[in-house]
Amino acid sequence: MAQRRQQQQVEDRVRLLFAGQDGWIHQLEEQKVTEIGALGGFSLGSRPKLVKRFAKALGKNESLKKLCLDNCDLRDAGVSYIAKALLRNDTLDCLSLCNNSIKVKGASHLAKLLKDNKTLRNVSLNSNNLRDSEIEYFAAGLRVNDTLRILYLNHNHIGDTGTADLADSLAFNHGLVELHLRGNNIGKIGAQYISDALKANKNLGMLDLGGNNIGDTGAESLATALLFNQSLWKLNIDWNNLSDKGIVGFSTALESNKTLTDLRTWGNDFNEFGDPGMYQHVIERLLKRNKETKEKQFREALNSEESATWNRSRLMFVGQGKAGKTATVRSLLGQPFVADWDSTIGADISEVKSTREKGEWRKDSLNSESDPVSSYFAARIMLGMGKPKLHVLREQIGSEEKKYVQKTNKTKTTYEKQDKKYVREARLDKNTGSSSRNKVAKDSNTMMNSPGGRKNEVVQEYDENLLLNARNDADALILSLWDFGGQKVFYAMHHLFLTKHGVYLLVFDMREILNLRTRNAAMKYMSFWLSSIRLHAPLSPILLVGTFLDRIDSEGDLREINNILREKMKSSAAQIINCDSEDLVFFPVDNEKGFGIIELRLKIEEVARNGSLFNEQVSMRFINFLDELLSAKYRENEQKPFLTLPVVKKMASKVGINNSATLLMALEFFHECGMLIHLTATQALTNMIILKPQWLIDALSKVIRDVDNVQHVHDIDEFANVGLKADLDMVSENALASRDFLEYVWEKEHVDFLIDLMRHTMLLSEWNFQRNFGKEKLFLIPSLLRDKKTFKGENAFMKNKPSCIFDFSTGFLPIGVFERLICLVVGHSVICRKKQIQIDYNSELMEPKLYLNFGSIEFEPGLILNILRRDSDIHDLQQIVLVVEDISRSAEGFVVVQAMLQKLNNDVMGTGLVWDILFESPGDKEEQVLSYDEAKKQSISPWFDQDKNFNSRSDSVEILNADIDNFLESL
Repeated sequence: MAQRRQQQQVEDRVRLLFAGQDGWIHQLEEQKVTEIGALGGFSLGSRPKLVKRFAKALGKNESLKKLCLDNCDLRDAGVSYIAKALLRNDTLDCLSLCNNSIKVKGASHLAKLLKDNKTLRNVSLNSNNLRDSEIEYFAAGLRVNDTLRILYLNHNHIGDTGTADLADSLAFNHGLVELHLRGNNIGKIGAQYISDALKANKNLGMLDLGGNNIGDTGAESLATALLFNQSLWKLNIDWNNLSDKGIVGFSTALESNKTLTDLRTWGNDFNEFGDPGMYQHVIERLLKRNKETKEKQFREALNSEESATWNRSRLMFVGQGKAGKTATVRSLLGQPFVADWDSTIGADISEVKSTREKGEWRKDSLNSESDPVSSYFAARIMLGMGKPKLHVLREQIGSEEKKYVQKTNKTKTTYEKQDKKYVREARLDKNTGSSSRNKVAKDSNTMMNSPGGRKNEVVQEYDENLLLNARNDADALILSLWDFGGQKVFYAMHHLFLTKHGVYLLVFDMREILNLRTRNAAMKYMSFWLSSIRLHAPLSPILLVGTFLDRIDSEGDLREINNILREKMKSSAAQIINCDSEDLVFFPVDNEKGFGIIELRLKIEEVARNGSLFNEQVSMRFINFLDELLSAKYRENEQKPFLTLPVVKKMASKVGINNSATLLMALEFFHECGMLIHLTATQALTNMIILKPQWLIDALSKVIRDVDNVQHVHDIDEFANVGLKADLDMVSENALASRDFLEYVWEKEHVDFLIDLMRHTMLLSEWNFQRNFGKEKLFLIPSLLRDKKTFKGENAFMKNKPSCIFDFSTGFLPIGVFERLICLVVGHSVICRKKQIQIDYNSELMEPKLYLNFGSIEFEPGLILNILRRDSDIHDLQQIVLVVEDISRSAEGFVVVQAMLQKLNNDVMGTGLVWDILFESPGDKEEQVLSYDEAKKQSISPWFDQDKNFNSRSDSVEILNADIDNFLESL
């Protein structure tokens, strides 16, 4: 009875632990857990239904990193459930299934997992009574796996046959760094198999063969392998029945092997040939030599002026909302298709690594706290992957070793015979942009090749795995993926994040191109994005990606889409990358079934590897500076996601960057790569360095969001509960945000900084008009003006009034330009109102009347500017129209609006906007339209009045680089 009660208590505990309200299954389903461990002692093999539920939740989970199910008696059935589930999981990094009685069936499922899973880095299968029959399956999976780094197979029953299978896998495996085979049945024949594999393997760094029975013959085979192997740094052969005869071979092999630094030989019998100390002494001396040589080379590389290729690029996914951008990103990452995935708010940033050009991506991230980038780069330079100056690394060694080096150097290429190559600093092509930093760089392109001033020695801990990882990732490509939200409301802020380097993917729904009712709208979105890319990145490659291939009926439909795109996209043809296999200008994909994804991945990699970012030579000094920035980004005791320029200058000086031009050059490069945000149009923007781009995107997206989209809209009840229902209504209906509203959505963190940044990037302006006179400060956010507030009175607005037309029709008028113009006009009006109140407290400027496409704003007392955005697909018009209420002051209005357009073009649009200026005057029969030059030549009134001088206004053009406050004051 007591035993039954105890069993029931265990059963209840297991159910609670796994299936309870806060159990592991619930936490997996809610994405709340990153690590599950210490579950040993529960016999899950007798609970298949529970294991099946757990596995189902595991397959859908995207948060778990580490799973330990040791000593759970899973048996073949349970292991099979877990392995099948992990085929759908793309986040788990570490899996431990020790002591679970795995047999052939379980091993076969684990083999399939190894073949297909791209995220597991550490697998432990100790004490599972695995025999050669199980290892045969497992080795087959290992043979094609390039992701796994550490494998534990200790204390099983692996014999020579199983060792032969593992050795065969090692000869082809390119990823495994550590292999633990301690306590098996490996003999001298198995050791010979492993020895042959080590001669071909270039990645394995640590091999544990302790507690086997390789004997002297096996040890001699391994010593011979060291004459060829250049990756192994640690070898454990303790407790293997070795004598002096077996160990002497290592003293000979280490004369030429410069890689091994740790050889474990405890528990062996070194008595047969006398004193083993002689051999041990030689071995220890040579191991010490190897270690000290590597450490010295590492320090010198870390503090050198050498460089290595950047091996990184940036992908930007753009397109209409609901076109399938996020689904395409997930497909490229190998993640399962989710039909009802929420649309992206703002933008999502992720990082992936692809190795050996197999078109397989796994998530990756930079964290300088745990894995300094400088250490990785220094290791690559040590391996000769950089472009060295005449930088010779030599080791002063004893006379015995020197004789050996003299002999072996006859067959080696020395540093002195290499071509002398000078390091080209991390600079972007001077001909592909017009930012102020590029102009500085032209005069400073050798700054980083010179010492650049005193610097502190950079110190990082040397780890043997650094060289192994660098060798393994020699051809790795790291991609920063930016998935931009497709809703129009986000377009105004996207201009802050689009850069001139990288690869763009324009994603569209092929069904909407075929459907006559939706074709025009779909093509308009595509044209908008192609024009935006040309504006910011005129030389960057573009891949057009058509989604919903499964809904396309025939090859003829694909050809029809192709013909439509080819005709409409002529202006961007030079940038568009074709799908050669299908002879199409776009890449058709089915994200649900995965058709077309592999080809798309491979093409992206090909384009990225040929791009300027990937091949850029980046100096160690830049990389050491990046580590300083990343260290600040991830420092736990400092939650600031941004830094000021003076702080960054101090960080740069630590690594020898004491020149401001060089510092700006480095910041520009990392901005282009998407690793930080650094805008430089004005001094105020230059002073802000955002270390966490995703933080900034998320913060802006808490304010700028699609209030008509149910997935994006704020929770009304939530705001009502905190007394901000009226504030939320004001944002939704009038695009006006209170300080309380901003503090709430930003959780009272960095509110002043974010307001200042939005103001300087013209996403927001102050609002101090009559409705909030004497109350808290309000802020206008024009990109939140809604469609229902579209201005319909254009005919009355234009009737019998002269107008100035800023015509973008020959180029492009991006979403966000009109909104920023409204910001600037309102901003100046606010300044004038403050001054007016100081003169006459009862004086009041007219409160602006704002619509989605129109604004009537009293710029200053008596100067009312009526500004209209005019779009017409029929006539292909993209215009901003100005009508000044007081016709006699039209010239003033023209000068200030022209200056404001130049200002926002300079600050936000990279000077890429082009427009013509036309003047339209009402006539008796038809309106007269004159170009700027014609109107000026004829001194057409009221725009060019000889009796009035507005030079003070036009002088504002000369201060385009001024901060926003100074600029507005100057008007």
